[in-house]
Amino acid sequence: MCTFFGGAILLIISVVLGIVALKDRTSRAYLVIIGFVLDIVFLCVIGAFIYLIDNFGSVTVKDVSASPSGAYQVDVIANDDGALGGYYILAFERANRGKFASVGDKKPRDAQYIDGSGDKWDTAYDITWASDNTFYALSHSGPIYQMNLLKVEIYPDSYQTFEGDVSIKHDESYFDHYEISGDKVFYVCYLNISNSFYETVEFSLEADDSRGQNGLLLDGHMIAVDPDGNEAVYSINPGETEMMEVVFCGDKGTEDERTEDDHLPSVSFIPVSYNPGYEP
Repeated sequence: MCTFFGGAILLIISVVLGIVALKDRTSRAYLVIIGFVLDIVFLCVIGAFIYLIDNFGSVTVKDVSASPSGAYQVDVIANDDGALGGYYILAFERANRGKFASVGDKKPRDAQYIDGSGDKWDTAYDITWASDNTFYALSHSGPIYQMNLLKVEIYPDSYQTFEGDVSIKHDESYFDHYEISGDKVFYVCYLNISNSFYETVEFSLEADDSRGQNGLLLDGHMIAVDPDGNEAVYSINPGETEMMEVVFCGDKGTEDERTEDDHLPSVSFIPVSYNPGYEP
């Protein structure tokens, strides 16, 4: 019991006492030998356990993004737990501490994890550098139904993060009506959108109405447009909640009526503020 549950110290004590007992020629030498056998079994079990832990899963670099001057690099770290799943998390490296890691490498020892950046296994990170030591990370899985934003400022010996999101309150949003104009269909919706991030955020919107596909709509996909028919860009200030009138436009299908007049289509964000390659 002491050998198996007492840990390393009791294991050492048991071995020492066994050696002393044999040296004093105890009459119960067979018990000492049994104790040594149990000690060996214990060490084998612990050794196998340590080997499995050391080789279970992997922690590797999935993606990288270097700062404009190359002073820093952000790594997307994949913590793969095998059949149990895993998660992603961001870390950053400093150029003055050695060569940057490449995709597929093990997590560098000097890479520093970023608090609040961990997310589930199928998460994608869009990294945008605002300066040489400041970047934004937008995490999402597929369509961006909620803009989860993380701003990171890196200093010589530390870093600081700012978190927030832009989201739609669906229970306070609604579909109002639709209009048909030529080969286009327009949905007029009112969306209650809030911004908990500490900066003004710009975005476009798109919608997917699978119920209207092959009916009133050709394929169900729609883009928010302005009064001139161009893709609309919206802006919301930090800490604010706004009820926005949004007009979605899509290609008309074969039908002239909407099957279910009142349901709100599935709405997702298209980042503008933190998507430098975006062109409306």
